[in-house]
Amino acid sequence: GNTARAEGLAAVSLMKDSQALGMYSFAVGKGAIASGAGSFAIGFMNRAIAGSSYLFGEFLETNAGGNVTIGFGDGLDYLKNNKPYSLMVGFKSDIPTFFVGPSSGAGTTGKIGIGTSDPVAKVQIKDGDIFIEDIDRGIVMKSPDGNCWRGTVDNNGSLQFVQVNCDDLTTGTEEQDAGAKPQVKIYPNPAGNQVFVSIHHELTGALLEISDINGKLMYSEELANPESYVDLSTYTSGMYVFKLMDSNGDIIESIKIIIICQYLGYHLLFPASVTCWSNPSGYCKKHKNET
Repeated sequence: GNTARAEGLAAVSLMKDSQALGMYSFAVGKGAIASGAGSFAIGFMNRAIAGSSYLFGEFLETNAGGNVTIGFGDGLDYLKNNKPYSLMVGFKSDIPTFFVGPSSGAGTTGKIGIGTSDPVAKVQIKDGDIFIEDIDRGIVMKSPDGNCWRGTVDNNGSLQFVQVNCDDLTTGTEEQDAGAKPQVKIYPNPAGNQVFVSIHHELTGALLEISDINGKLMYSEELANPESYVDLSTYTSGMYVFKLMDSNGDIIESIKIIIICQYLGYHLLFPASVTCWSNPSGYCKKHKNET
């Protein structure tokens, strides 16, 4: 190109006024400058000053090595990446929309910033809201005892946390095959002092009934949340039928769950290593003085 310069060792310069000044540098685009060793400046008026820096877009600049910058600055207000070993993405602004900082070595991860290139936490949002549209999803956190809890809001805007199975966590909404019934999970089986019920958000309001093996109704409740649990601490050992029905009374899911409460001397032991005391009624109780 006209007035293009490739002065570095094995450098390449293409298009008008582009300059590849560092060794093994690559400058493509009008006014693009790649002066750092091994740097790439691809696009209009980009300036890759540091070595091993890579620019893709327009009006981008970097003065730190080992980074990648993608996007468009706002005219002469360059989007500048001066953070080594980072990724910066932004369009029509001198502030990045998305930033990934450097890790500290193998087996580690960097920090993520939205609207900032200086995140102080693993994820930091400088300006704006987080909008979770799927009512089944929310904030999942792990408590000190290792259990996982999902926080969602009810129709009054109140935050509610329900325990979920850490091993079964998924993100997003899984697409279902046409004609497939919505997902229902009732676990664990065998069960100890509680079971967890996980349903698709379309099934919110479904009726859960628990009956013993003889058909006696033991429990009945509408499920107001996609994630819930049932306390089984007053149930005797045996097999129970868990039945989920829609508003028309049609059965969505029916499963047999075994509740184990074995008598071992003075103790009753659940599968999850929850120790309970025996009592005259034979029910599972958490404390020795319960009757």
